[in-house]
Amino acid sequence: MLIKLSQFFVALAFIGAINSQDCTSQDGTFGYFLWDSCYSINNTTIIERPNEQLTGSIPLEIGYFTNLVVLNLSSNKLSGFIPSEIGNLTNLNDLYLDGNKLSGPIPPELGNMENLNQLLLNGNHLYGQIPNEICNNENLTVVLSNQNSDIITNYFCPPFPSCIETSSINESNYCDNGTDCVSDDNTDGVVLWNNCFSIENTTIINFSGDNGTNQDALYGPIAPEIGLFLNLDTLDLSGNNLSGSIPSEITNLSNLKTLLLQNNNLAGSLPSGMDSMLQLQDLMFINNYIEGELTPEICSLSNLKSFGASNNLLSGIIPQEIANLT
Repeated sequence: MLIKLSQFFVALAFIGAINSQDCTSQDGTFGYFLWDSCYSINNTTIIERPNEQLTGSIPLEIGYFTNLVVLNLSSNKLSGFIPSEIGNLTNLNDLYLDGNKLSGPIPPELGNMENLNQLLLNGNHLYGQIPNEICNNENLTVVLSNQNSDIITNYFCPPFPSCIETSSINESNYCDNGTDCVSDDNTDGVVLWNNCFSIENTTIINFSGDNGTNQDALYGPIAPEIGLFLNLDTLDLSGNNLSGSIPSEITNLSNLKTLLLQNNNLAGSLPSGMDSMLQLQDLMFINNYIEGELTPEICSLSNLKSFGASNNLLSGIIPQEIANLT
């Protein structure tokens, strides 16, 4: 049976898709949907949802629940950044975000939570500098890494706050990402993952890994400086532990033909402006945590020969313009 793609629409759903809609809670007060449950904004003091396979990002509306005392989201599959709005929860005593796929920096707004006693962030993909504001609360216990474990997560860059034991911090090997350098051909370059690449003369960057299982797997974010390499033909970062969002600067690569990002921990939505990458022939981001809709922009990439987006958190409908990819 042949079905025209222009007539084929499929709704894609995932746990947590009904996040952030207002509702009336069971006690008759105004509330918000969080992970398919309606919570009263004024009367909710505890949200405990560990080990429930929750996916997607933590909604910004979590900051409305200012009477929360406990927020336990441990051991799920939450991805994306920790929202700065979580710092509004000034009555919170315990915040458990460990064992997820969260990435990006620790928001400095956590320093506003003067009543916080326990902060568990271990088992995620956090990176960057640890904000000094974390030391505002001298009674706070912060857990950043899985001690006595073969699984190493969360990599940070110095300088480190004085209130946190440096022995409990995994220091990143890639703190120099994005800095200037002189490449082997004596042209201006940029450091990416401990390698100095010529901005002008680099046409291939290939760091494909073994699905993140080898010790040399890349981790942390894709540096926005990737957008400087305007002569890139191939960018292969597949099979690593890269996290964070795909930087919008990647759409500057108008000469790129191959972009392989599959089998990582990338989150957030696809960057806008991908319709400027008209030379793309191969685009793969299978097996990540990409959210949002598959926009018609991608369907304008008329030279695409292979495209993979499965096993993400995409929602909405398949755009009918996909039939243009002849």
